[in-house]
Amino acid sequence: MDAFPLSGWLILILPPILFIGSVVIWYIRELKMEKLENELFTKQKRNEEA
Repeated sequence: MDAFPLSGWLILILPPILFIGSVVIWYIRELKMEKLENELFTKQKRNEEA
């Protein structure tokens, strides 16, 4: 009754999961970098004002 082999399912399922996972990881890293940049920017502004 094994009409569609497990390897076939893995080939169908794994690439989208890996792609979405990598996009999510990249997005989180970008958000963290942006947050750090904003913090640095506000610190620089405060230092200039003081």
